[in-house]
Amino acid sequence: MKKEEVRQLLSLDTSIDVTKVELKKEKGVDVKYVYVKSNKKKARCNKCNNFSNKIHDYLKPCKITYLKNSEVNTYLIVYKRRFECKYCNKSFTEDLGLNNKKSNISYKTKQLILKECLDRDKTLDAIARDCNTSTDTVRETFMEAMRNYPDNVEYLPEVISFDETS
Repeated sequence: MKKEEVRQLLSLDTSIDVTKVELKKEKGVDVKYVYVKSNKKKARCNKCNNFSNKIHDYLKPCKITYLKNSEVNTYLIVYKRRFECKYCNKSFTEDLGLNNKKSNISYKTKQLILKECLDRDKTLDAIARDCNTSTDTVRETFMEAMRNYPDNVEYLPEVISFDETS
């Protein structure tokens, strides 16, 4: 499969190049690793908002959990660059738009988690299994969404009564 087809299959932006795809078997489960990097020549400084094309260095690749592809757990191995701004002399890391800063889960995986949380019949463990994450990650993603959008939440009363049946 061509790298351009893989990029389209994973719904990645056109500014992201797929460099390599590996299919491995880990603990008896197939895992797909897709190696990606930016194809942009310059990036915008987050301090002064000017563009810079001076590359300071390359960061260690990070592993981001991505959506399952053909029922195979998929990870993006992202190579990021640090740029040096010639206007403010600060270094900054390019943003590829795949995940939050200091997060190992892609935006698309977080969207899937929130979509799955709408299904009242699914447990947190089932959602975590479907999204290739941990139960704590599912819980934290849900709570983060609730903190950001508190107007959409119906609050529970102070006291909840349960009847026992046998």
